[in-house]
Amino acid sequence: MAFSVSARARPAPVAAKASAKPTPAAAAIDRRAALGLVAGAAALAAAPPAANAAYGDAARVFGGKATNTTGFVPYSGEGFALLLPSKWGPRRQVVAPGVVLSYEDNGDAVNHVDVIARKGDLGGSPDKFLNDVVRPLLGEQVFTGETRSEGGFR
Repeated sequence: MAFSVSARARPAPVAAKASAKPTPAAAAIDRRAALGLVAGAAALAAAPPAANAAYGDAARVFGGKATNTTGFVPYSGEGFALLLPSKWGPRRQVVAPGVVLSYEDNGDAVNHVDVIARKGDLGGSPDKFLNDVVRPLLGEQVFTGETRSEGGFR
């Protein structure tokens, strides 16, 4: 088989004139590129701050700052007000008659607070105050024997 190559050169393509209108497909690509550039710039300008993986008041769920950073929750009852530690919860047992508020530490039930509302004269004799108020809270001494330490430090 023999191939023949023509020595005649092909004419160069004619360059499009600057005043010529672009085709509709080329115009659509230019508009898409411009819109993409504008959308990308807007996304970079309005980038949200870094996420904070937190919980509780520090989570800033509504975008505001925490209003109470002391770790205490205010509580107001009838005739009294106090700050309770935030990790405390209501106590299940009633320790004395007249208790209007009883909270305890969720981590250690030994720590607790009780508010007692009682009518009475606390300015009377100390024995009456001890018998009426303190003894029901602390209990009575039931041990009647002698201990080793009762003799002092010999």
